[in-house]
Amino acid sequence: MIITRILILFLSIFANFFYTQKIGIISDINPQMGYVVFKGEFFNEKPILEKDVDYNFIKFIENHFQSKNIQTEQFYSNHFTDYKMFYESKSAILDLKKICSENNFSKIILVLKNTQYIDVNDPMLIYENLNHELGFETHKKTPTRALLYGNFKIYVYDFSSNKLNLIINKVYIVHRFKQPLFDKNSFDLQNDEPQKKFSSELEQRFIEKFDKIK
Repeated sequence: MIITRILILFLSIFANFFYTQKIGIISDINPQMGYVVFKGEFFNEKPILEKDVDYNFIKFIENHFQSKNIQTEQFYSNHFTDYKMFYESKSAILDLKKICSENNFSKIILVLKNTQYIDVNDPMLIYENLNHELGFETHKKTPTRALLYGNFKIYVYDFSSNKLNLIINKVYIVHRFKQPLFDKNSFDLQNDEPQKKFSSELEQRFIEKFDKIK
């Protein structure tokens, strides 16, 4: 009888441990980082070039938590949008709580396209119609300058506290490099230095913001 009770207690603790180590991920962005070149002459101009680079933001999130022995699972839903998180947060929290309960998630990370712009002069509007919500842009006239943009927001719902946190509200980071980033004729990248630089800064920001959640 005593051994049975100890076994039940052990299994309960073991199951609870794994329950607290499972994080759901909901995303509606293109997780692949993009590389974009503009002429740099007009605010609303179309890009000269836009293509993928070898970096996937959702894969980074998964790998980051797996390195900490925390299980992740992508949960596919078109029910959640940036608009819903902001204007219908009470309803969203109820829905997220239900998803956590049904799927044994301790937290849910939501990476959602930005849909709220200040006005027609909002600098993020230039990225609205691109194929990549995450990427870095360069300009034809300034070949050593690049800008990391993230036209998305990251929310984290915590099941234990029943709270929804906005941890990243768009991304805008400028950096100057020593050498031109692209070939002046084809606009193809010369190397993967900007990709590595910007992905590292984005990852560091995500980890710092996520770890601050109480």
